This record gives sequence, structure tokens and C-alpha cells, in this order.
Amino acid sequence: MYLFQELQNRSSVALYLQSKLRNPEEINEVINYLKQDGCTFPNSIDSKLLIDSFENTKVEDVTALKWLENENKSLIDRKIKEQIKLLPSDEEIIVVDNKLDKINYSLITDTTERLLMKAWVNEVLNSPDYNEKVSVFAESLSDVVTRKAKEVYGKTWDESNAKKELNQMRRYVRGQESIINWKDGLFSSITAVICKGSDWEQLQNFMQSKSLSDYRMAFAFYGELNGFANLTRLFTDILFNLDETYVEDVYKELFGQLHGEDPKHGSSSINISSTNEENAENQEIITDKKHLGNVIEEGHNTRQKKQDILNYANIVLKRNSKKEIYKESLQQALDDSREITDMKSFFSKLRQYEGWTKKDGKPCKAWVDMYKHFVNEEGLLLFDVNEGRMHVTIPFDYNHIKEIIKLISDNLSYSDKVISYLAKDLEWVLNSTYIGNKTTQELIMDFKHQIEEGKMKPKSANGKDLTWKNKLYQEIDINSIISLVKDNCE
Repeated sequence: MYLFQELQNRSSVALYLQSKLRNPEEINEVINYLKQDGCTFPNSIDSKLLIDSFENTKVEDVTALKWLENENKSLIDRKIKEQIKLLPSDEEIIVVDNKLDKINYSLITDTTERLLMKAWVNEVLNSPDYNEKVSVFAESLSDVVTRKAKEVYGKTWDESNAKKELNQMRRYVRGQESIINWKDGLFSSITAVICKGSDWEQLQNFMQSKSLSDYRMAFAFYGELNGFANLTRLFTDILFNLDETYVEDVYKELFGQLHGEDPKHGSSSINISSTNEENAENQEIITDKKHLGNVIEEGHNTRQKKQDILNYANIVLKRNSKKEIYKESLQQALDDSREITDMKSFFSKLRQYEGWTKKDGKPCKAWVDMYKHFVNEEGLLLFDVNEGRMHVTIPFDYNHIKEIIKLISDNLSYSDKVISYLAKDLEWVLNSTYIGNKTTQELIMDFKHQIEEGKMKPKSANGKDLTWKNKLYQEIDINSIISLVKDNCE
């Protein structure tokens, strides 16, 4: 009964009444009174009818069964609509010569943990010793990954968090008393896979039961242990049922990492919307050859730019007491940047790495010196005349959502919950599926319209209730947000 009451409280009618009435009991009284008077509500629940149907063993009574089927379909539809797709352009991992070569800072921020993941993937999980059901070798695998971690951490092992986490994992796998700190990250991911990695559905359900929401690393480990041929349709259909353009982008990225080049026939290499017209096919091949030539040239330019940055960094950091920290994080930023087509964007990204931004949020002196050297040559360095400090514009794209949201959070006093939902609105606006060829200004206006919908419209375009969001966004000054974004984004 409590479950149905909770579901009832989330209906659009109940949510609306919650904004008008203080006493929860009054809400139920109003709904029940209106029902007795003949009113019906699309999303309301007749708890008594459903409970009677659940208890009724007669085959012809399918009320409860139909309700469960509709609820399940609704959840699946909602999951598909609200899913956030990983973008191939983010390059979270890079594979070279069939080995994991680079891991993006945004996926794992700790340097040693990045090295550990590479060691696990390249030296442990691809071993022929682990080509059966994970449950067969779970205990031995937990020992091997722990020994590999000890090797990677070296002298820092005894005091590391990795030692505590992995030793607890070994106990957990053996069914012994243990304390696991379940949270999204490297150690919970490997623990989940070793415990439940024999079956994808079991693995997903297990992670959900532990309140984990980031499955990227766990599914990467699962995929390596099981191989593509053994991935279930439930897993692969998530990708293959998405829109064609996205699947093409994923395919090209995978092909490029595995073979070191673009697919020879561009988008026609996938059996999606392919054409049999000879002229069109020839044109695609010519275009693709030109693109491949550009890729090779861009690769050379990027290598030269990276070397120039390292050379100048050695000069700037020569007498800096923290030069080793700076150099290490700079190298990681360069490794994470597969291509550097715009110095300004690279140095904006560099501020996310250790040491390059001070505690007060301003860039360190070494960053300013390097930015002046590389960016000012292109006339892109701006100064705030009134305050005498540098002002760096942020690219208004999906890869810089964190910086844009931080800009809003730092300059406008909104609650964490409001900021989190603004981030979701921005993710929706900047998703590659929807942006098309829109300009920055058009995308900013889309962001404005998305906030306006959350603040003022009781229902979204697809009929979803937004009254809860209307209430949450009451404190928002939309013009202030958009003005701030226009002044600081490009």
C-alpha cells in the first residue's frame, strides 16, 4: 500500500496540489473526492483496485498485469529519452597497437590509478588464463589484480587507498567479512566485475543494487574478459539501436583506434543508408582520401605543437619549486589531447589539471606566461582593463560543460541542486544528436529556452510534468545566466 501511495504522490495532479496545499492528507482527500464525483486522472493510481487484482487468482483479471506492463514500458521509454551518450570526440580512452594507451583525465583524475587501469587491461585481463566465466577464477583474479596494483604503486603501496580497497575486495570475493566503499570509480568497478562479471545483466543489476551509476570502467573490464562475440544482444543493442549518425561516429572512432586510419569508404563502410550509385560512392572515396590526408597532416602539426609546448614549459618552469608536478600534469594534458587544432582551447583545458589553477580560481603564473607566448601571437589574449586580470573565454560545447557550469556557480548564488539541473539542461542542449550546424549564439538561445521551459512551463513538449522544476527554478534569473554565458563563452 505504501508503494502505491508513493507513486500516487508523484502523479501530475498530486504534484500540482502539493504546490497549493500544505497538508499531505488534504491532497488525498481532494483526489478521492474528485474521483467519487466521476473525475479521472491519466497518471493517478487506484491502489485498492490494483491490490485486489494482485490478490485475485482468476486468470481473466489482468488489471494488475497490464498496469505493470505499462509501467515497465514507460520506464524503458524514459530511459531511452534521458540517456546521455558518450561522445567519440571526447576520446576517454585511446587504443594503440591493440593496447590501452591513454586514459582521459576526465575518466580517472588520479595519475597512479590511470597507470593501474592500463596495467590491468594490458597485462592482466587480456591473459588467456581468464577466458572462461569470471566466477571460475574470481578468487585468483582478485589476487592477481591486487599484486599488479602493488607493483604499480611501488613504495607508496602500504599507505595507499588502493591497498585498503583491494584487500577488502579479496575478502568480499571469498565471502568473508569486509567493508567495501561502494562508489563510482576504479576499485568498485573491478570489484563488481570480479564478483558478477560472468553475466552482463547480473553485473548491471549488481551495480544498481550498490547505487553505482557510472558503468564505463566496469563494462570496459567486462568486455575485455568476455570478448565482443560473447556480448549479449541486450548490451550491444543499446548502441546499435541509436541513431545512425551516432553509430557511424562510434564505428569510425573504433576503426581508427584499431587500424590507425579512417575507414576506406567513410560512412558507406557501415550498412546504414548506403547507396549503390557509382558516382556517389566514388565521390565518397575521393572525399575520404582527402580527409585521410588531412588527418596525417594534422597529426604532424599536433606533434610539433606538443613538442613546442613542452620546450617552452621547460624554460618557464626552470626555477619553479613545483616544476615536477607541473610537468607531469602538463604531460597528462598533452596525452589526453589527441589533436591540438586551437592553442586557446588547449590552454583553457589545461587549467583543469593539477597545479595550473590556484585555490582562488585564477591561473598560476606559469600558465599565464605560456598562454601569453602561444595564444597572444594569434591575438586571442584578452585583459579586463578595470581589474587588470586576464579573461579567458570558454568554448560553448559539450566538452566544456563543466567549465560553463562552474562559471555560473562561481558568479551566481544558486543552490547545488539548481546547478546540477542547469548542468543537465546544458548537456541536453549541447548533445551532438541535436546541435547540428547551429552557431554558438543559437545554442546559447537554446539553453535559454530550455531554462525558460523548466521555470515557467507546467509540462514539457512531450507532456512530462515540470511543476517540480518550476518550483526549483523560481530563484533563477535567466537573463543573468545568459548574459554571463554570452560574455564568457565563444
